[in-house]
Amino acid sequence: MNFRIAIIDQGTDHRHQRLSLCRMSGATIMKTARGFERLAGIFTDDTGHGTGIASIIHKLVPHIELFSVRLASADRRLSEDLLTEAINYCLEFSDIRIINISMGIPTEAPSNSLLDACGRAERQNVLISAAAYKYPNTSCYPAHFPTVFGVSTGLVADKFEYGFCEGPINILAKGTTQRVATLDNGYKISSGTSFATAHFSGIAASILAKTPVTRMSEWRDLIRKGARVNIQPLIYFHADAPIPTLHQRSREEFDEKGLSLFTNRIKAGFGKDIAIYPASEKEMNTIVEFAEYCRFRIRALVDYPIRLIRQDPQKKRELDVIRDIGRIDFSAFDTVVCGYFLDQLADGNISFSIRFVKECLARNKNFICWDVDVSDLIQKLIRETGPSCTSAIEVVRVTNEMYRSIREYNNLPYLKTPVISIVGTSNKQGKITAQLRIRKILEEEGYKVSHVSTEPQGILFGADFCFPYGYKCPIEPPEHEWSRLMRIALRGIQQYNKPDIILTGTQGALLPRSRTISNEIGHDLSSLHFLLGVMPDAFCCAINPDDEPEFIYQTIEAINIWCKSKCLFCFMTPWSRTILTNSDSVQGLTRRRLLDRKEISEKLHFFERRLSLPVIDVMDAAQDRFILNAIQEAFSAPVMAVN
Repeated sequence: MNFRIAIIDQGTDHRHQRLSLCRMSGATIMKTARGFERLAGIFTDDTGHGTGIASIIHKLVPHIELFSVRLASADRRLSEDLLTEAINYCLEFSDIRIINISMGIPTEAPSNSLLDACGRAERQNVLISAAAYKYPNTSCYPAHFPTVFGVSTGLVADKFEYGFCEGPINILAKGTTQRVATLDNGYKISSGTSFATAHFSGIAASILAKTPVTRMSEWRDLIRKGARVNIQPLIYFHADAPIPTLHQRSREEFDEKGLSLFTNRIKAGFGKDIAIYPASEKEMNTIVEFAEYCRFRIRALVDYPIRLIRQDPQKKRELDVIRDIGRIDFSAFDTVVCGYFLDQLADGNISFSIRFVKECLARNKNFICWDVDVSDLIQKLIRETGPSCTSAIEVVRVTNEMYRSIREYNNLPYLKTPVISIVGTSNKQGKITAQLRIRKILEEEGYKVSHVSTEPQGILFGADFCFPYGYKCPIEPPEHEWSRLMRIALRGIQQYNKPDIILTGTQGALLPRSRTISNEIGHDLSSLHFLLGVMPDAFCCAINPDDEPEFIYQTIEAINIWCKSKCLFCFMTPWSRTILTNSDSVQGLTRRRLLDRKEISEKLHFFERRLSLPVIDVMDAAQDRFILNAIQEAFSAPVMAVN
């Protein structure tokens, strides 16, 4: 089978004695102020790197012709767009079946044009072999694209030996210290992922020469089958960085772990009947008020014996709230959903909480928690109870270990599923409520919706991924890693849930209302880190009756600037807030008042006029059709006219 291997580098010295019998041609792609120029027949080597790469490939497959593509620019810098141009140039030749790229761009945000070029290569059944960065914790492109074979150095004894891995980097090949060709007909001793990439390109060519394939999937299967097991990676790492591990798992193990990370899975053994404790907390109110959306059956509402929070008389409950342990029917539920009961100032309430937990442990009840302190206490009580206790705990949090597992899925296809986010101008606006309403509207229309919840109770509402960065934030990875974490998580959700749309929302506000409230500004930055990870295609903005239109406009514009996202509509909470500032009140304390129907209608019309956007009551069933149409129109592709 006749085909060529392209080498994208900084040129090749085809007169080197190691390449004297090699059939070779090539060209230069030059980046100038006017654009790109193609210089056929010119591919002289400036550094010796490309000559070393060519010498390795030629040694493995001496009968295959090489095509050297030299990258050059007026400012002597190699850029991402220059690499993209070179890949597209190689794809113009039908006989080029392998592209060797022993270089890469260390970045977290590769360009769409580079991604598209690599995707085009896969569709044309052209294999791209690209070098990983020397530090495996650093993303490097195109090696980390799922359509590319990313190559790192493995501890192999033979030049035709290699390992195959499921992960961002697929291949471990010979990149250890070796003798390679360089400039002036010389040789040097060197090592690195560049040379491992060249070895794999030669190996892939030998496979293709023996077994012609017509689809990349066939080629990939042959490469997977020909790999040696238990090949260990040669890992370079910074002195202050944790030593990473490179797992060699089967595809089944890889997918099974992906399902556990990116789908809604409560631990095995958890039932469907739950008790809520303490029922007076905000998060619990949401669960009770929207029990119809809950994936569990609420069988008991348990609260503190000492009432510290005045209950809203507007809320109607099907179950009575129990404040006496002697009245609890423990047989009615198998799992307890626990809130922040250790935050109580009343000793009697904390004592009641511990007694309630002990009674549940004595009956082997399970627990779902979102307060790490509460989880630690329950674990301690389980140990004290002894081996007879079989209670299990599900904690809604994101640990560093979980993040390391998520990063292994960075090679999944880039996100194409539409993302809608619910944002707001402040807290306590019903953003989680709006998410549940919109999800129900879409699901009743037949759409499959994946929910990414920033509220811990989202796990009970069937959220596929919970990132509860609000109160007592149980997120271990630092904020500067959140965007990366969420980008990978959304790819995982797309891969393992196959949703039609992904729905999410932020906590609190996005913009600070004051330059003097440091805690508020810090929380706003948390929302920004999260939002830049999910990068919604469209959003809906929650507003308050007392908001200034200018502040709402600034919030919407900020999201437009950061995310290039479109606001579909605004929705207004029916609660007005009055700040108490007289001498008898604590500064900053607010009083909430529920607006009547007339006031709500007047405010909705006022904001519509001032914002030039639809402003609705998201809980009004009469708005369901409008909400559905707004979302459908936002993501409907225009129909091209046929002439």
